[in-house]
Amino acid sequence: MSSKINNLTITLILASCCIFPSSHAEESRGPEIVFSAGREGGGYWGVAQRMKAVSAESELSVLVKESAGSIQNLDRLADPGSAVNLTLAQADAIEYYLKDHPDLANHIMDFQWMRIYPTDR
Repeated sequence: MSSKINNLTITLILASCCIFPSSHAEESRGPEIVFSAGREGGGYWGVAQRMKAVSAESELSVLVKESAGSIQNLDRLADPGSAVNLTLAQADAIEYYLKDHPDLANHIMDFQWMRIYPTDR
C-alpha cells in the first residue's frame, strides 16, 4: 500500500495542487474526492485521471470534472455549494484569484513548493 500512496502523492505535486478543507464530500454519499481538472485531454485532466486510477487501487473514489481552467477550478473549490474538494491551478492564477478573494488565502493549501520523495527508493 505504501507504494500506492507514494504514486498518488507524486502525481499530486506535478502542478500547484489546491485542497479546500470542507465537509462537501462528507455530507453526501458521493465520491470521496471530486477533482476539478481542466479540459478533457489537457495536462491537468491527465493528472486527475492518473490519480483516479491509483486511488481506485486503494478503494478511494474519485470523480473528475471538466473545467475551463484554473480560475473555474478555484471558483468551484471555494463554492460551498460545489462538491469539488481538490484541484490543480497555475501558481499565477492562484495569486490572481486570491487578490479578489483574500479571505480564502488561509483555506487553500498550496503545495507548489513542496517536494515529496518516495521512501522506497
